[in-house]
Amino acid sequence: MARSGSSDGYVAETTPKQGHVVFFLCDSRRAVIFLDTFAVIFYLICIAFYGWQTAIDFQGDFNGVDSITDNHWIVIAFLFVGLLCASLGLSGARNYNQCFSFTASLWYGLSFLMNFFTMNIPNAILMFVLAYPHIVFYYEVKEGTMSGENYQNEVYCCV
Repeated sequence: MARSGSSDGYVAETTPKQGHVVFFLCDSRRAVIFLDTFAVIFYLICIAFYGWQTAIDFQGDFNGVDSITDNHWIVIAFLFVGLLCASLGLSGARNYNQCFSFTASLWYGLSFLMNFFTMNIPNAILMFVLAYPHIVFYYEVKEGTMSGENYQNEVYCCV
């Protein structure tokens, strides 16, 4: 325990930071909130784009659905699952919820593996950048390092 004093003679005990700093920028909770906010916006834009593209592909002909349109629906389904998991990760970070954080990290981890093995390296890197803070946050909440009671000791941001 470190002791910090003020000008009026009051001495308060503070606990030194025990949590991890993600990418040398901020604590894991703040990183998860920032990245999941970005992910939710990204997923919404992609869903709108693919929905619009699918509507253009139909061009009023609902009798013959070709393989391109079928692929659009698969992509839209994956985007909705990604949106759900990003929203769960965001909620998990705001409420220190292990289950939500684990769900988001599992989705990003599986997306990383899928992109890596299909040689989609830019998306694999993006999914790793999204998965890493979620995994760190999950373990910090699990160990009790990160909680609502001690977040004041763990907060860190270089900005």
